[in-house]
Amino acid sequence: MQNVTLGVKDIIDVAGLPTKAGSQGMGNHPAAEDAECVRLLRAAGLKIVGKTTTTAYASFDPSPALNPWNIQHTPGGSSSGSAVAVSLGQVQVALGTQTGGSVIRPAAYCGVYGFKPTWGAISLKGVLPLAPSLDHLGWMAKRIQDLQLLWKILAGQGTSNRHLPLSLLNLGGYFSKNLDHQIKSMMQHCCDLLSVDQLEETPSSWNDIDEVHLNIMAIEASQVHAYRFHDQPEDYPPNITRLIRHGQKFSQREYQQLLDSQKKLRDEAIDLWRNRILITPAIPSPAPESSTTGDPRFNTPWSLLGWPTVCMPVRLSDGGLPMAIQLSSPPGTDQQLLETAAGLERDFPWDLHPPVSNWGLSAEQFGAFVNQPN
Repeated sequence: MQNVTLGVKDIIDVAGLPTKAGSQGMGNHPAAEDAECVRLLRAAGLKIVGKTTTTAYASFDPSPALNPWNIQHTPGGSSSGSAVAVSLGQVQVALGTQTGGSVIRPAAYCGVYGFKPTWGAISLKGVLPLAPSLDHLGWMAKRIQDLQLLWKILAGQGTSNRHLPLSLLNLGGYFSKNLDHQIKSMMQHCCDLLSVDQLEETPSSWNDIDEVHLNIMAIEASQVHAYRFHDQPEDYPPNITRLIRHGQKFSQREYQQLLDSQKKLRDEAIDLWRNRILITPAIPSPAPESSTTGDPRFNTPWSLLGWPTVCMPVRLSDGGLPMAIQLSSPPGTDQQLLETAAGLERDFPWDLHPPVSNWGLSAEQFGAFVNQPN
């Protein structure tokens, strides 16, 4: 595996390189040791090309990275540099993290495959947290085969992966609201091609799923960043500042009620879809303009529930921007999910490349990397 090149999101420690987390105040002190995921990948022979740019503290404030399909549009966040580096072919695979939609959304916007495993399946030792109840490691590549390669290395022998009789189901309801007409057409194309059953509605409990996710994320982010935010508030740009201040409003009792709601939603989802792989849009619309990191609403339920999820680009919008589906399955079925995705990759292969020459920039000017080894 010596020829497999790797980018590492800059909230993940790489020995000898500083972890700046998209901020100005984290300093230039090099990490003393690799994060556990980096250690495993390095031991397997992957070559680390460098640290990839991230939004500040892996939250919502845009990073310097540019979308290679159109520099006027966002590459997404927070794993923006990882998605850009893979899209441009600067690395074969790149590590990211997801608390809301930070792997699947940038993968979709940049036209690459992305994978977020079951919550807790992969060690986060050496990864800067945002909201521990929601944080996942994830990664991106131009082939499902490479997503599978990293899963095999990182999951290890101790990871239990169930084999259930899983069938595809197109989940509507929550995932059909405020849907761009081109994304809707793409979904119909995929479901027709695959002859997938469709469920029109999601449970009524999903009416609150966005609020439950946001509030847990805000509370835990305020806890993680309590001391630094108090001492260096100037190092926090507007969006994460609002998130932290929102989280500070909640009592411990309200936090526990939110965690109880998360557990009920997780249990309900297992009861409803224990034998299903759910196919839904990865994004509600193609990448919006670059002052935002985009809308994570279709990704956050799977982060809250902890379900493994794969992003698969399908085709371009009329404006030349990638559009993608996501596949999600019950916790512990990661390997089956990836195998299913590999089969679907043959049904609608993605072999398009961003029109880099349109923008008059070198690959380096797209801002995928923040730091590279000497």
